[in-house]
Amino acid sequence: MSNNRQSGHCRAKTVMSRRDSCRAAGAFAIAAVVALFRPQAVIAQPGQRRTFALNVKSGRVTASNRTIKVREGDRVELRWIADEALALHLHGYDVRLNLKAGENGTMTFEAHATGRYPVAVHRSGSHHDSPVLYLEVHPQ
Repeated sequence: MSNNRQSGHCRAKTVMSRRDSCRAAGAFAIAAVVALFRPQAVIAQPGQRRTFALNVKSGRVTASNRTIKVREGDRVELRWIADEALALHLHGYDVRLNLKAGENGTMTFEAHATGRYPVAVHRSGSHHDSPVLYLEVHPQ
């Protein structure tokens, strides 16, 4: 009589049904999705202080300063000097500044609203001239 036992140990074959395999794979997939997409606390970073020196000559700033980019929450300081008296208006934030020729002036505000906002020059006798620059506020 032949003996199928080897050294006193009995080996049992474990067979997983197709249904059990699908259940295990489904449970793993659900666990992976939950782990990847679970809500996590987002801590807002405090805004940076951003300062820009702007020189207006004949109603224009240099090409490199025609679009100023900041992030939502930044504390923005626009330091202006102009070769003629003019009034500046940052639309969307309703910040205004009256400049005298050759004198410095500053606009300070928190970038709280995202979007693209023009800074228009208002000269006496005209309501709006074309924008001298654009402020772009990007989301955090």
